[in-house]
Amino acid sequence: MGTLISTSLSLLLATFLSPSSAARPNLMR
Repeated sequence: MGTLISTSLSLLLATFLSPSSAARPNLMR
């Protein structure tokens, strides 16, 4: 039921953590 929401959140998180990946590489793991 929350498949679309999950995918959206994943994409949002990826885009949001993209620039912060260098400062927080632990979150990407």
